Amino acid sequence: MARIAAIDMGSNAIRFYVVETGGDSSYRVLENIREPIRLGGDVFLKGTIREENIRKAEAAFRRFRQLLKAHGVQTVRAVATCATREASNVDLLLSRLERASGIRVEVIDGNGVLVAGQRIVARNVFWAAGVVASPAARWLAAGEKAWLVREIRSEQRHARERHQVGILAALRHPVVWALGFINLVLQSGSYGLTLWVPQILKGFGNLTDLEVGFVAAIPFAFAAVGMVLIGRSSDRTGERFGHLAATLFVAALVSLLFPDHYLQTGWQQPYLLRLVTSWL
Repeated sequence: MARIAAIDMGSNAIRFYVVETGGDSSYRVLENIREPIRLGGDVFLKGTIREENIRKAEAAFRRFRQLLKAHGVQTVRAVATCATREASNVDLLLSRLERASGIRVEVIDGNGVLVAGQRIVARNVFWAAGVVASPAARWLAAGEKAWLVREIRSEQRHARERHQVGILAALRHPVVWALGFINLVLQSGSYGLTLWVPQILKGFGNLTDLEVGFVAAIPFAFAAVGMVLIGRSSDRTGERFGHLAATLFVAALVSLLFPDHYLQTGWQQPYLLRLVTSWL
């Protein structure tokens, strides 16, 4: 049995995988690690990768090297995509990673990413059409074909065991109705604000069409900044639920503190605040 590893340096994280392969093309995942180092946040805004993130990447690669030795990995391939490729200091980053860990990173272009994605999509499409299991799938070795058939059938079996619920039983389940109601409220609020904000703003008073356009852009501007700041905080801490709950709590709190009757008194600022917090 051979052990191989893969490292994927993406825009939002660096991923590390170690698998143990069998002679019949089967495999077992030994390591699956995600380091939330947002290289794209640097490159897409400033065109270069900050020293802070280079040091984080070095630390991650040193950890990967230790895991490679611990698992006795014989083969490792590390690739980097868009964020690394477009960084002005890409050579500095790659050289420091290699010095820190001995791992050489291969920068692949957009065509390389596209080809890899096409292979995955093609295999899934051909499987759905019954081609993978047939003799027509000549690009797969016999062991690969047997492994793929075995894995997909195993997934289908587990899905049936976990979801032995018919459509009528699902429609009678209270959780389904609760989740459906939550989604209805979310979509109604989202589409309602998106479609009717200009009309709402027109009702505030003597605003020109140009002024309405600028004011309507305010929630989206706050949302853009909020997504970056909240996403960065969530990636840095690794915490997800609390960040989502906090933003929803703020939006709900503002809606409760400033109800619609303020509009009847001509106080417009609270309503604009509600718009802003709803987009966060």
